[in-house]
Parts: sequence; structure tokens; C-alpha cells
Amino acid sequence: MGCSRCVTVVITTYNHAHFLAEAIDSVIGQNHPADEIIVVDDGSSDDPGTVVASRPEVQFIRQRKQGLASARNTGLWAASSEAIVFLDADDRLLPNALEQGLACLAREPRSGLVYGGHRRTDAKWGPIGEDRYDPVGDPYTDLLRGKPIGMHAAVMYSRDRLREIGGFDTSLQRCEDYDVYLRMAQTHPIASHPNTVAEYRIHGANISLDNRDMLRWILKVHERQKSFALARPDAAKAWHFGRSFWRDYYSEQTLVSAKQAWIQSSHKLRAIRGLLNSMLMSPRPAARMAMRAARMAIRAGAKSIIKKYRTLRLRTGVYHVYGKSRLNYSQDELVVICVVRNGRIYVNSFIKHYFGLGVKHIVFLDNGSTDDTIQIASKYDNVTVLKTDLPYSKYENLMKNYLARRFSKGRWNLCADIDEFFDWPFSRTVSIGSLLRYLNARGYTAVVAQMLDLFSDLPLAEVRDDPEEDVTKNYKYYDISNISKVAYIYSRLSYDHIKMHLGGIRETIFGTKTLGLTKAALVFVGPRIQLFKVWHHAENAYLANFTCVLLHYPFTSSFYDKVKDAAATKRYGPVTSDEYDLYWARLSREPRLTLHLDTARRYIGVEPLIDEGFLVASSDYLDWVGRERRCSEKSSLS
Repeated sequence: MGCSRCVTVVITTYNHAHFLAEAIDSVIGQNHPADEIIVVDDGSSDDPGTVVASRPEVQFIRQRKQGLASARNTGLWAASSEAIVFLDADDRLLPNALEQGLACLAREPRSGLVYGGHRRTDAKWGPIGEDRYDPVGDPYTDLLRGKPIGMHAAVMYSRDRLREIGGFDTSLQRCEDYDVYLRMAQTHPIASHPNTVAEYRIHGANISLDNRDMLRWILKVHERQKSFALARPDAAKAWHFGRSFWRDYYSEQTLVSAKQAWIQSSHKLRAIRGLLNSMLMSPRPAARMAMRAARMAIRAGAKSIIKKYRTLRLRTGVYHVYGKSRLNYSQDELVVICVVRNGRIYVNSFIKHYFGLGVKHIVFLDNGSTDDTIQIASKYDNVTVLKTDLPYSKYENLMKNYLARRFSKGRWNLCADIDEFFDWPFSRTVSIGSLLRYLNARGYTAVVAQMLDLFSDLPLAEVRDDPEEDVTKNYKYYDISNISKVAYIYSRLSYDHIKMHLGGIRETIFGTKTLGLTKAALVFVGPRIQLFKVWHHAENAYLANFTCVLLHYPFTSSFYDKVKDAAATKRYGPVTSDEYDLYWARLSREPRLTLHLDTARRYIGVEPLIDEGFLVASSDYLDWVGRERRCSEKSSLS
């Protein structure tokens, strides 16, 4: 059978007329067109005929309610094509489904059926987990051990071979597809391909979500294979394994539902009932979950003890070096905190940048500098310098949390590394005080900042920096061609366009997989806000409706020595040290490496980053900026 052979898609529906149009459209939109589309209505009380009437290419068959197996048989015996696919009305095919199925049949022409991967989605077609595909070795024994074919719409049958084995068993209310797979595997080969070809929509009314009933029917189908399977030693072992597998599988699914119900405080009784049902199906998943919970509790307890010890150790291990030890400032003023080590080429530029933005005070916690970082910082007013020798890899978040809670409790705080220069959209129009008053008035408690790596157009070995000059002047290029975006999950969004950024020039050049290029850098240090979760984020915060930028300058003349030291000492902990190992792996081979690719752009300010989609700003924020600009213009005129 070649790819050019004809194919029928049978869509079965029962009271799913509201889904039917999407299913039909997914068939009409195939890369390889279906030669025949048949909708079989199994006695619905809604009106699928109205949906079909607007699509003249679709054949419509109505029968009294006889069950899904009967409806599929009706389509099977009405089909005139040599290949056939069955689609439920609440699911849909991906555009490559028929093309890939026919190609697989062409490669394996003796197959009774072929199948591909599928995707589970929510009611709005949002993906749930990763795509699913399990290949078969020995189809019959693999199916006995636990069905590798996860979704019926991912299957394409040889029509004649499906008719030959008698089609679907109408005595089965459920699992009629599993029964067909097993019977087909007894007499014909089964082949597969790894392409995802169908989407299974979970909308709360799926018949396969009743785990206890599903288990009863699947064991009934499985039991039918006993005499045939036990006659073969390999199949006998698979049959016995499958009995346990299905009990454990549906027990675990029930357990997951019970756990979700328990989390919803109004469903405690349902959760207890689910736990009991799970135990009746199989006690093993509950026992495994209990063991996991115990191990997690022990680990959590150990971590809590270690954290408390380290917190006390930090309080006694921080020493005052210079400047005010306590700060008093208002809620429309800002303090910057920075943990630093060997930052001499940055310190002057860092301090001048933040004071230029209108920052009230800067607090440095020096962590073992061997250069003159402390001496340079101690020349400035409105700067505090503290010192600790505790290991950064173990105390990083505790250090930052200590600084934020000590100096900014009940006020705004900005945490920035020494090579990060914060800025916000229209900062030349909107002062820091106005910005914080905007945040306070709307109840926002954190602002997301996206890291933008800046670099020179020279090879890394040729860049030179003078601590007395602006460190940023030599680094005017950035590259966002390899930025990917995913949902931001750490706090409540006020603006859905805010995303987590991944990738960037570091991944392009060095192959690093960072923890992300996104930070909740500007945070109101309130009692409910959990600071520095997963290093860079705040929990229980309400995020502002715009994003800011952290202009990041790691690729300076000190980059080579910093990377070499980090790779040798692992001072940044196991996760970040892996990143530095990748830097060093390439730098040690190519010290004259350049980051300036054809996709690089010259940095000219914050606002163009909005136009490029790197930053976002809501209409409310932009309207407010406009009002601030007009007020400023009026003030200057008067």
C-alpha cells in the first residue's frame, strides 16, 4: 500500500456536537487529504446533523444509540477506502496524521495497523505534559504488558484486515480499541512511527476518566487473552505482568485524582473515597507514594535545620566595614543590594549608574575580594560595605535575603549583581520616585527584569577596561536571536504578556542551559513575599504590568580570569558551576573568541527593546508614562 492510496476518516459522536466542527476541520486540513469523511452519530440528543450540513464533503450516518463499538463498525463497513482512521468528535488530528500513517503503511505493507504519537491537551488545546509515543518490539506481548498505543486516533488500520478480524466487539462498553489491538496482533504485524499525529482533549466529560470502570473493562479484555497467551511462555509472562500493570496504573491515576481533590479543601470526602478505591485496585502505588512522602519529609526537615543553622551563622559571620549600618527611607525611595567579589572594574560604574537613576543608598556585601573592591566602594557617600567569608555556593540566597530583610523591610529593594545595570522603560521621563509611586498605587509588589547580555565587537582577548572609566562604554552590542519564551509561573501576573526568557547569546556561543534570563529584581520586601526562590524569583508577589531590563556586562576584560577561577573552585555551586565549565571548555580552546555574530544589534536604549518584543509594557503603563511626560512638560514651561 503506497502513500497515494485512499484513506477514510470515521468520526464518531455522541452528544458532542459542540466539539464536532473542530474534529471535522482537523480532517479537512490534512496535508494528505482524506478521500472520504464519515460522521457516525450514535443516537445523540443534540444536533450533529446541523454541523455536518455546512460541510458537503462529509457523509453523515445516524443510528439509534448502540455504543461506541457499534458506531465505529458502522463507519468501518461504510468506508470505501483501503486505509481507515477513527476519530472521536472531541479530539482532533494534526495536519500530518494521514500523511505519516500512509507512509508507515507503505513501509510496512503487511501491517494490520500502524500508529504514531499523540498529545494530551486541556479543553482549550493547551498541551499537558510531553507528547507520548511508545514503540513496539513484539506487538502482542508488548500489548499484553500494557498498551503502548496511547490514543485510538493515532492509529491507521488496513480496512480489509480490520474487517477480517471482525471489527470492534459491540459487547464491550469500553476498551474495544484495546481488544482490537490484541486480536490484530495475533494475526498481523503492527508497525509504528514517532511522529505526533493526534491530540486527545481532556475536558472533564471523557469516558476514559472513570478509572475504576476502565480497570474493570480493561481486565475483562485482558482476561480474554488468557488461554492464547498462556500457550506461549513469553506471552504467559507478559500476560501475568499486564494484570499487575493495569491494576497499578489505574490505582495510581486514582491516587493522583485523590491528591488533587485533597488539595481542594472542599473535596476532602472525594479524596478519601479516591484513596480507598486506589487501595482496592492495588495497594502498591499508595505504598510507594507514602514512601516518597516520608523521604520528602525527612529531606525537608534536614533542609530546614540546615537553613536555620546557616541563617544564624550568617548573622554572626557578617562584618561592618564602611557606611551606615541602618537605613531609614520612604516607600518611594529605593535601596540597591549587591553581593560582590573582585568587582574592581565595575564598582565605580555600578555606583554612578544607580545614583544616576536616583537610588537612595547602595549596600555591598563583599565575599572574599582579593582586589581593591572594598576600597573603591568605601570612597562614596550613601554606600554601605559589609563583609563575609562564608562560602557563596552555600549561602548565596541567604546572603541576598539577609541584606533585603535587614535594610529594606517594608520598602522597595533592588538586588543586582555587580555586572548588572538596571533600567526601566522611559526612565528619562519617569523618575524612580514616580515609578515606585505608580507601583504602590496599583498594589504591585514586584517587577520582572529581563537580562540583556551586552558584548564588544572585538574578540574577548582584546577587550580592555579601566576601573576609573565607564565599564559599559566598550560593550554596545546584544543578540536576542536565540531567546525563547515560556510562561512565567513564580508569582501572580497583572499582564499576560510577561514571559520567562531562556537561551540567548550564551547558549548560542557556549551551549549553556541557564536557569533563565529573567529575574524579579525589584521587589517590595513585605511579610508575605518569599524572596530569592529558585535564586532569582519572588513568590506571593503581584507583578507589575511592564518589564524592565538588567543590562548585563559579563564579557569584560575580567571574564577570562573569572571563568577560569569559577571552573577551578566551583564557588558558584553545582548548577551554576556547570555553566562556567562550559564557558571554560570553549574559552580555554579559543581565547580570541568573539560573540559578535551577524545577528548582533547595537544597543541604543530601553524603548526599542519593547518594539523588538524583548520587553513588554501594558497600555496602562504607557498611558501613565504619557501623562507623566505631559506633566513634566507643563512644569518646565511654568
